[in-house]
Formats: sequence, structure tokens, C-alpha cells
Amino acid sequence: MGAKRLKAVVVRGEPPTDLAELREQYAKRYREGDTGQWLNASGTVETVDFANEIGALSTRGWEDGQFEGADGVGIEAVQELAAGREYDDDASPGGFRVQTEDGETVPRGATAMSLGAGLGIDDFDAVATLGETCNRLGLDLISAGSAVAWAIKAGDAGLLAESLDYGSPDDARALLEEIVARESTLGDALADGVDAASARLGGDDLLPTVKAMELPAYDPRGARSMALAYATSDRGACHRRALPIEREAFDSDWDPERAAAAVIREQDQRSVLWCLVVDDFVGDAFEDLGAEWLDAIGLDTDGDLATVGERVWTLTRLFNVREGVSRADDELPAKLQEPLDSGPNAGAAIDTESFDAMLDEYYSQRGWDADGRPTPETIERLGLADAVDQSTRPADTTLGE
Repeated sequence: MGAKRLKAVVVRGEPPTDLAELREQYAKRYREGDTGQWLNASGTVETVDFANEIGALSTRGWEDGQFEGADGVGIEAVQELAAGREYDDDASPGGFRVQTEDGETVPRGATAMSLGAGLGIDDFDAVATLGETCNRLGLDLISAGSAVAWAIKAGDAGLLAESLDYGSPDDARALLEEIVARESTLGDALADGVDAASARLGGDDLLPTVKAMELPAYDPRGARSMALAYATSDRGACHRRALPIEREAFDSDWDPERAAAAVIREQDQRSVLWCLVVDDFVGDAFEDLGAEWLDAIGLDTDGDLATVGERVWTLTRLFNVREGVSRADDELPAKLQEPLDSGPNAGAAIDTESFDAMLDEYYSQRGWDADGRPTPETIERLGLADAVDQSTRPADTTLGE
């Protein structure tokens, strides 16, 4: 909307009176559900403890899968230091408020994972301060942690004149300031991301990225379906598009068919929920993906919105195909093909053969061809023929003409 210079949307009229009752029903369902209770107890901070326990917490630049200092930045440390909660109403559980030298902040799970374990920093006060530094400077926490980790590894590899250390919040903070100000060669290069920095300075295999986006701290070598989720995400590696690790971690016997089905299901479901402006976590209360809400305002859904999600995801793929995205962009980062040094999954790596099997199965279940293009049959079935142009038309068809 910003690119279109849209500043506001005004809606006139009164909502149906039965929405208030429906809202209360869903709020109660959310509060009493597993996700609501989990967030009420820990916000999202406990994700660091979860990932560490199963050996899928990327540590010190993706070298290890378990962080020996996790207790210092996990849920118990946060609860001990918290000044309160983000929301006072128990019905709306918020994150923990903590004080830093730059003021109050609300650290999320990504703060401790990317700026803590990812950089080998086990002091929660230091991690929270780094998180608030990112907030103040307008930096994404995950990309910021990856940028610093890349710089540390690049220095160790002799690609940089300067040298930074794991476990040093001072080094991390100084580099973050340089990135925002672009006041050094390294800071200027990393301001455009890890891929841009490696293109200028070397070291393209030091850290994993997909479609030029840095990976969140859930290591797929601890749950291989996450490699497929990252690779097929429309915008680059993103754990909010699909997070199958939450289930695979407790049942590791996942073949390519199961992994593909799990990733597709989450991608489609979240596509629907985002169309309704429903939060990922709250979405667990929407068992019918919001059909009841749409029916309440007079939009007949026939109780099935799954196809809507598939249509959204496929339309997005057509957009990406038009922009040049192909199978080559749905890649397995080289770093994930290297074995982990330690943790429960020590020695684990993802080979290209098993990854390609998952990707083939994903394309097949999606109704896309071997290069990741939606087939004519899929396009027709989803009613997307009008969206096809010369650059997205499947080979040897007249679809969209």
C-alpha cells in the first residue's frame, strides 16, 4: 500500500450485531487453546528453549545446533528479569517487558535466538540491549544477527581487515551502528544483506540464505522439512510461511511426501488467514480458516477456504515466475549441507538428493511442473487464467491468450 501511496482505508456502516458474540467465542477459544496458553506463559521467548532442546538452534554462525548458554537467554532468564508484561489484560497475553540501557524493550524469541545463540552471547541483558538497538535503528533482528555472524566468520576466513568475536555484544553493537550509517566498507556492504556483502567481499557459503534472505534460527538439520519450508517461501527464507519443525521434532519419521504436504498445508492456511488480517498465533482458533466470520457478514464460503489459500499461493508464484524465479531459486543453501559440530544432531547434514526428492514432491502436490511453474491444469482449476501473461505462461500452451 505504501508503494501505491495509499494512506488510509475508510469503511462506513455498522458491523453486524452478532460479531461481538462471535468475537468473544473466538477469544475464549484462543485463551483456552494450546497456543493461547503457551503465549500467556512465555510469549515467544520459549522458542529458544524448544529449539535448543531438540538440537535445532543455530549457534555461532550455524556451526552448532545447541547453545550451552541457552539458559542465560531463555524463558527462565526473561521471567526473572522482566518488569511486567506487554499487556496487562490476561485475555491478551503479551511479551515480557525488560529494561535496557536504551530504555524498555519487549524481546521476542528471535531476539535470543539470532542475537544470543547465533552470536554466542549468553548474557540476557546484553542480548536485550542488542534487540533494542535493532528496534531503535529499524533493523530486522534476524537479518541483523546474521549480518554480524557473517562478519565474524568472514574475519576468521581472512576476508576482512578487521576481526570480530563471538560472545562480544560490544562488537555486535558497533557493527550494527556501522551498518545503519554505512560508515565503513563492511557496514555499507552488509546494509544490503549478507548476499550483497558476500558478492562484494567474498564468502558466499559462510551463512545460509534463500532468495537473498537470511534464515531464521531454526536449523533444518534438526528438522529437514524446514529446509523445504525455507526454500519454497515466496519472499525468501521465512519461518512464518510454514513452521513444520513444531511437529517433525516430535515425530522425525517424515518422508518427502509427508514433508511436502505439511509445508503446503501451512502455506495455504496462512495465506487465507493473512487475507483476513488474522495473526498467525490467533489463527489456531480459526478451525475453518475464518469461514464462520465471512458467513456472518453475508459472504457465503460453503465452509471451505482451503482453495482460496492455494489460489493465493499459486498467484504469488506466478508473480515470482514473471520476475524470473525458478527451481534454481528454491535452493538448498550450501551451509546446510555441512554437518553440525555439536548437539543432539551432531554430524547431521542435508544432502541434495533428499532435498531434491522433497522439492519434486512439493511441486507435484502443488500441481507445478519440474521447474516450479504452475501447470495449465492447475491454473485453470484455480481460475487464474486471466493472471497469466507471456512471461508466466507454461510452455507449449496458449493459456491466457
